[in-house]
Amino acid sequence: MESKTFTGATEQGCTLIKVVDVKINTVTEEIAAKGVCGHIKDISGLSEIQKMEEEEYGITESDEDGEDGYYPDEESSDEENTADSEEREAILADCHALKVFATAYMHPELPADTNDASSTGRNSFNRPSALEMESKEEAEERAQVLADALALKKLATDYMHPEIRVMSVDPCAFGRNYFGRPSAVEMESSDEADERDQILADALSLKKVASDYMHPEVKVTSVDPCSFGRNFFSRPSAVVMESWDEAEERAHILADALALKQLAVDYMHPENKVTIVEPCVFGRNYFKRPSFVELETVEERVQTLADAT
Repeated sequence: MESKTFTGATEQGCTLIKVVDVKINTVTEEIAAKGVCGHIKDISGLSEIQKMEEEEYGITESDEDGEDGYYPDEESSDEENTADSEEREAILADCHALKVFATAYMHPELPADTNDASSTGRNSFNRPSALEMESKEEAEERAQVLADALALKKLATDYMHPEIRVMSVDPCAFGRNYFGRPSAVEMESSDEADERDQILADALSLKKVASDYMHPEVKVTSVDPCSFGRNFFSRPSAVVMESWDEAEERAHILADALALKQLAVDYMHPENKVTIVEPCVFGRNYFKRPSFVELETVEERVQTLADAT
């Protein structure tokens, strides 16, 4: 911000000096061209009102003695316009003061010239409220540090990006190609790299399509709020799916049917061993229980049948 302010003030100072120089040069040229006797009517030219005043006072142009200028007649020669002369002097003094002021503002390093021995002033750079300025040695050291940093940055860039061409203004400078040297690692061409990228992109697309096909239950992730689509399970051509309650009821029915089947098998085949994984479970033998009715043996039944026949 301070740098911008100083730059703007510098431009304004330059403009002010130019304007003052133009005004002074204009006055000087008009004095030399018109040859006014002791005064000049206006520093920037005669206006319409001033021309009317000249006609009223009888100021005419003459070429006497080989000089061109405006000379008053005999009646106005004794009444010189002292106010105009004083105004001219005041204008010239103001212009000179403005030029001195603009020069002093633009060049604070110039020494102040004065004829008054009692006049004093403080240094603009050493005043208590002055901005801290670096010395010449510090400025040179800062410039050297920045130059070293720039050189290090260029070296790091050259190291990290060997593919960048070497810019040289010396026609005698030469060097070998980093990638074309005999000991260089074989590199793939630009076409091969593009083809490899295309193959990887196709493989990624195929993987995504396969994942979507195998897992339709996975939600579709999209970053576009305008994208939309229909549900795979609620589309018109979708297979009729049972609800969650129906699925639970079906599972319960199948479990009951499996238990009934197991019970029927156990009833029909009591000879089958009971398979159990619980070591704490125990039971008695059906055929050796105390209330078991004694059955006839096979031999007795055969003898009974033989006797009957």
